Amino acid sequence: MTNKRTQRLVNLVLVIVLLSAQVTALRSVVRVKPAEGGPPGLNALVGLINVINAANQRRRLYNEARDTQGDMNAYYDTLIAEARNQLKQ
Repeated sequence: MTNKRTQRLVNLVLVIVLLSAQVTALRSVVRVKPAEGGPPGLNALVGLINVINAANQRRRLYNEARDTQGDMNAYYDTLIAEARNQLKQ
């Protein structure tokens, strides 16, 4: 039982040592620059522009759908009128 415990302890210590060696090696290789932020209102401006563009796209889509629906209604109205004319004859 103590043999298993010592083996686990040795494995744990070995894993910790290897992980710490990897982390320190990565720190020396990768130099991270500090984050730089833009002007405070820039994100708000970009978001506003995106919202306006999305609203314009939605408006165009709805206008096109309305026009298509009008064309379909006109087509079916002519079919109904033709059917009524044929029934009268």
